[in-house]
Amino acid sequence: MRAVREHVELLVIGGGTAGHIAAIQAAREGVTTSVIEAGTMLGGTMTEGGVFMPNHFHSTDQPVVQGIPWELFVKSREVEGIPIKPAERRRPVDTPGYYSHINVPIYATIAEAEALEAGVILHYGEFTGDIQAVGDSWEVTSYGRGLIRTTIAREIIDASGDADGARALGLEVEKAPQRQPGTLQYRIEDIDMQQVWKGEVQQLYEEALQSGRLERGTGLISIPTRFSGCCRWAGITVPMSMAVIPQMRRCRPKRTSEGVRPCFAYTGSSMKRSPEENGRC
Repeated sequence: MRAVREHVELLVIGGGTAGHIAAIQAAREGVTTSVIEAGTMLGGTMTEGGVFMPNHFHSTDQPVVQGIPWELFVKSREVEGIPIKPAERRRPVDTPGYYSHINVPIYATIAEAEALEAGVILHYGEFTGDIQAVGDSWEVTSYGRGLIRTTIAREIIDASGDADGARALGLEVEKAPQRQPGTLQYRIEDIDMQQVWKGEVQQLYEEALQSGRLERGTGLISIPTRFSGCCRWAGITVPMSMAVIPQMRRCRPKRTSEGVRPCFAYTGSSMKRSPEENGRC
C-alpha cells in the first residue's frame, strides 16, 4: 500500500452539501485546504445522494441563503440555459422553502471547477480512519484504494454527515430516534417542478379564474388514454392528481377512432381552451 503524507492548514472531512462550500470559502481566503471525500463528486446528498433540490435559498418573502451556494446554483442554471424564477413569483402555500432543482452532472462539475480554481486539494474515494492530536495540529489517517494518507492539519471541519471525524476522536455523538425516510425524486413533462404543490396549484387555478383564463360553470372534458397526469388548457398546465378542480367525477368512457377515451365531468367549473389547443390534451 502506497503511503502519502500531506500538510495543510485546514482539512475538510466530506465534500458534501456543506463540506464543498466550506472548502471553497476557506481556499478563497488563502487557507491551504484539502478535502477527503468518500464518493466520486462534490455535493453529497444533492448530487450523489439524488436529492437534487437545494432548498431555502429564499424564505416566503426574502433571500436567506446566498453567497457561494447561490453562486454555484446560478452558474449551473446558466450552463443549462434555464432562467431562475424570481422568488417573488413563488406561492408560499405549502412550504416556506423555495425548491430549486439542479442538474447533477453540471452542478458537480461547476463545484469541482470552482474548488480547484480556489486551490482546494481534492481527494476522492477516501474515507477517514484515525485522528490524533499531535502538538497544536491534528494527524488524520485516511484510506483509499491501495493508498494510506496521513494529513497534518491545523484545523478540521467534520462535514461527513455521519460524524466520521468526531467518532474517530472517540467523542460522544447524538443519534436521532427517527431517521429521514428515503426521498423519491421524479420529473413530469411540462410541469414546473418549483410549483408542484397542492396548495400552489390550487392558487394557480384561482388566479386563472380571476384573470379570466378560466371560468366557473359546468363543463365536460375528455382525456385520451395516453393521459400522463396533466393537461394544458389555455396555456395552463394542470396536474390532475392534485385535484385542483373541485367536485370531479368519472363518467362513461367514449369510443373514438383513437380508442377508448375515459372522460371526467367537472361539476364545479369549466375551462376555456384556446383554438389551437381545442381537441387535444
